[in-house]
Amino acid sequence: MKTLLKGGTVVSAAASRAADVLIEGEKILAVGENLPADGAAVVDVTGKLLFPGFIDAHTHFDLDVCSTTTADNFDTGTRSAIHGGTTMVIDFACPNKGESLQYGLDLWHKKADGRSSCDYSFHMTIDDWNETIKSEIPKMFEQGVSSFKMYMTYPAMMIGDKDLFYALEELKKYGGIAGVHCENAGVIDALIEQHKAAGDVGPSAHPRCRPNPLEAEAVAHLLRIAEVADVPVVIVHLSTKESLAEVAAARARGQKVYVETCPHYLLLDDSRYDQPDYSDSARFVCAPPLRKQADQEALWAALADGTIQTVSTDHCSFTLTQKDAGKGDFTKIPGGLPGVETRGILLYSEGVAKGRIPAEKMAEVLAENPAKLYGAFPRKGILAAGSDADIVVIDPTKTGLITASDQIANVDYTPFEGFRTQGVIEQVYLRGQLADIRPVDVGLFNIGGGNLRHGDGGQRSIELVCGDILRGQLLYLRGDRRNGRGVQFANGSLGNLRFGDGRVLNVRGLDRSHLHLQTAHGTGSQLSCAYRIDGQLAAGDDPRGQLARGNGISFQRVRDSAQRDGGVSARQAVVRVLRHAHGNADSQLF
Repeated sequence: MKTLLKGGTVVSAAASRAADVLIEGEKILAVGENLPADGAAVVDVTGKLLFPGFIDAHTHFDLDVCSTTTADNFDTGTRSAIHGGTTMVIDFACPNKGESLQYGLDLWHKKADGRSSCDYSFHMTIDDWNETIKSEIPKMFEQGVSSFKMYMTYPAMMIGDKDLFYALEELKKYGGIAGVHCENAGVIDALIEQHKAAGDVGPSAHPRCRPNPLEAEAVAHLLRIAEVADVPVVIVHLSTKESLAEVAAARARGQKVYVETCPHYLLLDDSRYDQPDYSDSARFVCAPPLRKQADQEALWAALADGTIQTVSTDHCSFTLTQKDAGKGDFTKIPGGLPGVETRGILLYSEGVAKGRIPAEKMAEVLAENPAKLYGAFPRKGILAAGSDADIVVIDPTKTGLITASDQIANVDYTPFEGFRTQGVIEQVYLRGQLADIRPVDVGLFNIGGGNLRHGDGGQRSIELVCGDILRGQLLYLRGDRRNGRGVQFANGSLGNLRFGDGRVLNVRGLDRSHLHLQTAHGTGSQLSCAYRIDGQLAAGDDPRGQLARGNGISFQRVRDSAQRDGGVSARQAVVRVLRHAHGNADSQLF
């Protein structure tokens, strides 16, 4: 089947031009002006910008860290990604010390294969170095892993200067490259000790224990080691103006250095840690921490002049309840922010629309450069004949508002809450197939209203099925009552959840969701719900508010009261889904 995107502006790192894009199957067949339809389905994209599918080369999905697991796995994380225009992610496979690289790679394939809504690949984390690990390096290349990650902080992950040097030399033999987290671990530990001794244990202590010079010192330290090893390196999530100066000095010496930064370092500052409410501050804890506005300005300038090559997210998401683990001890706050869903539109709105960078630079740092750096170009990263038909269509005339209630990510906040955007992502194509990225609000969780293309065939989906629900009364999704957008449940056993326009809602990732339903009438109606997980019935009717359990998911009727609403008697039913671990109800009510 052919599809012709007609009348748009194709954006690449080299230039933007008025051109049509002809798609056949998974590939781009042609890019040019006034292409004939030749039987293709024509999609009018007049006035729209067509970007190559974005690549996020720094995500952490389903990662066990800080005595917990990141909120987004490959199910929710990749759905969130494609909703934001990211058609490929490169996640970090992370074996623990004492585990083999092969074990780590196999484990990450188990986490991702058959569950992802976009294309994906892996970097390999090296947090141990010995003859066994060294012998595994060529096997990683044989399996398509050519980029690696090392840490200069975190005792559980850092390997020290000697082993870092040996690892860089070994990667050089095979043409690989390493990205490095640069912070001075020893001084950070000393500052933490001092702040704790002084009773300074809140989130505001976090940035004071990881000041700008400690990133810059580590960057300079790494670059001198890389100079001796004579290898290129990637500085991941660079955040400070001082570090940029160290990169400039190394390049002046003739070294090849690649730099990555993240949207939160471009757009948020460290005043976020000084808010009186613990949760309002703790949600922004990440490493490196948010910096000053002067650093933001330096990063934008570096992005514009080519000093920075890529903008990734370091998406490492935790719920606010998970962030609560650090009450009384800021070092126990799980560090990381969600961002894979908002990166594209933020860079367009705050960068292109505000004149900080041209659209071509956005295409370069979000698509072409990561594709080239990590071996996916020209299959990815450019809109050209023969490339994968990964396309992001942006309407530059529309405006939007970023809010957690509109997002798919499996977290209950966004660090960019309230940002108003100029420009809206209207369509996303993954290898020629249009992804349905329309958000559907179900309580606190947002679900794409249709099927998404999956990177490697299939996903684990959870479908909500309901029968004889409130006797077919009109139900309203929480937050949508003002505009009257409602949901109609079909009568009969195990009927599907349907919208008024007839669309069937497939609910995915509902292991952390609040489903709020409200009727306009019917105080005597009963509630009856069931879940199907991969086609298998998991939990049954719960008409009297009793807890019904099955296969790791439970229901609980937590509120059932008659109310007066505008003179009309209404019954409100709220179903909360509790996650179970090892057969026991999780203490956290999502």
